[in-house]
Amino acid sequence: MSTISPLYQQRFRLHIQNAQTCFRNGDYIQAGEKIWGALSALINSRSPREIRNVNRKKNFFLNILRLYINANPGFTAIMRRSGFRNNDEVWSAIYGLHEFFYGGGRNFTTRYLSTIMPFFIQLLQNI
Repeated sequence: MSTISPLYQQRFRLHIQNAQTCFRNGDYIQAGEKIWGALSALINSRSPREIRNVNRKKNFFLNILRLYINANPGFTAIMRRSGFRNNDEVWSAIYGLHEFFYGGGRNFTTRYLSTIMPFFIQLLQNI
């Protein structure tokens, strides 16, 4: 466990809580960014050093996700019911929430966001 782990564990809990609140209030833009923040904090809580580079975050997350799926084979069905065919699609969508916050070309519908956000919140809480 990293020496920065307690800080990032605290940030993770705060981001998840804020994501849930924003989602319940219909503020999908803020909820998406809080989900991204929770993912970043989760990664950094498990890394020996802070990871800032997006590609390194991606690789670290995909490894965590792969290990989670190996330990919880039923999760693949949940992932597919949420519209994701593979781990890369999960990453792309969660990173897309970060881009969406900054107006970065993702044009998500409210229906899509209302489907994937609970999935991501649950995933991050369980992973």
